[in-house]
Amino acid sequence: MARIFCGTTRRLPLIMAAEIAHERSPFRQAITASFGVGTVIPSESGDPVAFVNLVDTQLYHAKDNGRDCIAAVNRVG
Repeated sequence: MARIFCGTTRRLPLIMAAEIAHERSPFRQAITASFGVGTVIPSESGDPVAFVNLVDTQLYHAKDNGRDCIAAVNRVG
């Protein structure tokens, strides 16, 4: 199950408030912070590479939802 949180964690507002310049960005003139995160309950049949790829996909979901977001997924195996 995937979830996306935009600007709702304690850290994101702090990063946004810092307004660190990024003049070359096509999105904002300040840096953005997007994260793909995941948790997994390991199993014998689990595929760690597939899990890393899933978390990487979550990063791009976070970016696609407006930047400054966290996309999280939980998985068994």
